[in-house]
Amino acid sequence: MENLQKKRRLTIGLLVGNTLENGTARIINGMMNAVKTENINIVIFPGKHIFHRVNTAEYHQWEYQYNTLFDLPDKHNIDGLLIAVRNIGRMTTKEKFRDFLKAYEDIPTVLMEKAISGYPSVSIDVESGLKEGLEYLIHKEHCTKICMIGGAEHDTDSIVRKNIY
Repeated sequence: MENLQKKRRLTIGLLVGNTLENGTARIINGMMNAVKTENINIVIFPGKHIFHRVNTAEYHQWEYQYNTLFDLPDKHNIDGLLIAVRNIGRMTTKEKFRDFLKAYEDIPTVLMEKAISGYPSVSIDVESGLKEGLEYLIHKEHCTKICMIGGAEHDTDSIVRKNIY
């Protein structure tokens, strides 16, 4: 007998940071395109940077309130969760980010942009990309004066880039 029961549509949550940043817009646009071709729902939870350590006049004292949206995903309202790690976690340490992830232990979760041991992830290969770029500049374009602007000192991608440079 043919199963006439309709398959339930999965709902995937997406945690992202500042929606005004170009990187966030690319992530959201990619997810919106996926929704068009896949049989899924997407719920976007747009917060800011978690555990923000910057204490400057530009950083508004109330911005932490955006991150209350990160409290909403749970196993009762989503089937899986994608987390834009670099997007929301670049202002914190890996240890604090691991603490942040504990809130989602009962939800199937995939990290985007950065690998953290113990979690499945999808990310780019920063090391190969930078090596290829430098080799191109040096050997093909014959550049001799190349400057590298480093990122945050605790950021693993920044450390990799500095070591390669």
